[in-house]
Amino acid sequence: MYLLKILGARGIMAAATLIALAVSAITDARRRVLPVALYPLLLVTAAILDLGVFSANPQQYILTGVIFGLLFLAQALFFEGGGGDVILMLVMGLIYGLVPMLIMVFASAFASVIWYALAAILRGKVIHGRMTFPYAPFLAVGFVVYLLIFMNMGGIS
Repeated sequence: MYLLKILGARGIMAAATLIALAVSAITDARRRVLPVALYPLLLVTAAILDLGVFSANPQQYILTGVIFGLLFLAQALFFEGGGGDVILMLVMGLIYGLVPMLIMVFASAFASVIWYALAAILRGKVIHGRMTFPYAPFLAVGFVVYLLIFMNMGGIS
């Protein structure tokens, strides 16, 4: 309870998410596998803290989770993505809602473009054709960007 008083419910949720995303980023970058067993734990944490889909108005969170889950399912089916990304985005949408998810996804997309552009420049060649890459490290960057934006605005949404 002491930690709850210091950080607040949203701070604890952010810390739990950062830990899950850090583990996901490492395993995704090394083995191209996401630790999907961690993601239900995020939902349990949200349930204990009455956040996201477990709050008084769950409709927006459910809709956001379904939308991002379906978007990443389509990406997985048509562009060689992974099923772990689908589950991760569904859970993140259920917990954080639309605006934070938009910030996270756009920031992660921007980070991935910058990363691969720098890699192409340093290698001296452009990669042609389809390419798969781990998404969790970039989502972790997007989550940190979201935290920095909302902490500077006076709190975590």
